[in-house]
Amino acid sequence: MIKFIQKVDLLKVQIFGPFIIHNIGTNIHDDGTMTMDFDLMIQANDYKQYKHEFMTEERHVCEHCIYVHYEGSPENVSYAHAKLDLHIYENDLLSNGEMYTVCIRDQEDYTVMDFFRPVMLV
Repeated sequence: MIKFIQKVDLLKVQIFGPFIIHNIGTNIHDDGTMTMDFDLMIQANDYKQYKHEFMTEERHVCEHCIYVHYEGSPENVSYAHAKLDLHIYENDLLSNGEMYTVCIRDQEDYTVMDFFRPVMLV
């Protein structure tokens, strides 16, 4: 993640809007190590000029999501995740496990984030 941010800074990419993390899942390997699979997304002016540096899209669409907004201490963000999980369970929804986190404000003592979780229509 740090390399991504450094490259964006180095290229002087003109970004707007919040930072978005697309968490695709966690993998447990045969040797016991775990890795997280995620995409880091930004919105950028003149994004097409960076198509050789980054994977670019004109628009990213994620349909059929449930959503929760969180404002508060960063140490309590897990409650937002639990709220989404509980809603999925109580409403017999199916999710592929992906989550989008939109980081609106992220400071040491206060954070504002929106969480989107795709659900499958049955």
